[in-house]
Amino acid sequence: MTFTVRVPNSENPHLRSDAPIASCHASLTAARRALLRQQVIAGRQGYLSEAYIWDEEHDRLVADVQELRG
Repeated sequence: MTFTVRVPNSENPHLRSDAPIASCHASLTAARRALLRQQVIAGRQGYLSEAYIWDEEHDRLVADVQELRG
């Protein structure tokens, strides 16, 4: 399986699969760690991260990403 961490350049949810890829991972665990790192870095710079994990195999947003933002 392949998971990508993506950072949207549009607020349109229909364009999520077209967002620029920040990193690519073979496991969901690795993608979650990368997303958390991206969120921490953005937070240190004073920004809210809009990044998310995309499941490339099923062409969909990973549903439990919201739990990471908690």
